[in-house]
Parts: sequence; structure tokens; C-alpha cells
Amino acid sequence: MTTRIFTYVTLVISLGLAYYLFHVINSKLEQDRQIVKTEQEVIERLKLIRQLEIAYLSRKGKYTDNWDSLRNFAQNDYIYLINKEEKVFTLAYGADSSVFVIDTVGKISVRDSIINPKQYPDLSLAELELAPGSGKPFAVKVDKIQKGGVLVDVIEVKDVAPVNPIRKEDNEIKNRKPLRFGSLEEVSTSGNWE
Repeated sequence: MTTRIFTYVTLVISLGLAYYLFHVINSKLEQDRQIVKTEQEVIERLKLIRQLEIAYLSRKGKYTDNWDSLRNFAQNDYIYLINKEEKVFTLAYGADSSVFVIDTVGKISVRDSIINPKQYPDLSLAELELAPGSGKPFAVKVDKIQKGGVLVDVIEVKDVAPVNPIRKEDNEIKNRKPLRFGSLEEVSTSGNWE
């Protein structure tokens, strides 16, 4: 009789532990899946902001760190469609000479060209600066640096509240830092996820 009671108690405890272990492991896996999904959304938002900032630079001659300016640009402004053509001529003495012909063929609204409704069906420009997951605004810094004797505009946009607990600013590994694109030290708009 005692053996049966002991067997049943052990069985109940074993089943309870098995359920507990399954629940702990499954919740950790679900959390990891959610982190990956949210980080993908953050990366997509950073890519969109990067495209808008590059278009803003080409149109206005500088980057902007003002979200209202970028939002207004995305909503109401346009970018030029430019056709570039290279013509190569052989000179009388045999050398080649290149002539570049640059022609503005039209303009298109930023909203139609960059913010494609098929790619961004649920995008609200009012929430452009908010990071998916945390809901906190991205940090934007713009500056000018000297490169090769020329003053060049630079930008850095980063997620200040990453959902992934591994992503910390003091990490030595570049792709373990909070998601970002650009740099204030070098001329680049690359993201640390690339």
C-alpha cells in the first residue's frame, strides 16, 4: 500500500515537473520569437527612416534631426527623377574622354516613391519616430565632419530602448549594440544589422 501511494505521489510530482519545464522552455522560445519579430519591425522602420533621410539630404542638402520636418517632407515634398548618361569619345590622339549628361526628367512625391503602401500597409507617419515594441522615439543625431578636406553631413539613428536584453551600448561586438544606422565618425548610412 505504501509503495502504491509513493508511486502515485512520484507520478504526480513528475508530471508537475514535466509541465513546469515544458512551460518554462516554451515561454522562453516564445519570448525569443517575439524579440526576433520585433527586431525585424525595428529594422524595417530604420530602413524607411534611412531612405527618407537620404532623400531629404538629396533634396535639402542636409540631414534633419527634427521628426516634424522629416514627417512633413515625407507627406508633402517631392524628389527629382534624374537621368544620368555617360558618353565616351575617342580623342584625335587616341585617349578617351567622358562626358556626363545629367537631365531632370520629372519629379515624384516622396509619399508615392519611398512610402510604398504595399511595403508599409500599416504605416502611420504620425508614429514614424517610434520604435516598434518599446514605443520610444529613435534617437537622431546629425553633424558635419571633415573628410578628405571636405565638410560632409553625417547621421546616426538608433533604437534607445531595444527589446532584446542582449543589445547594450557598451557591447564590444558591433551587431550586439542597439539597432542603428549611420555614424557620426565616418560617412556611412549602413545599419549594424547588415
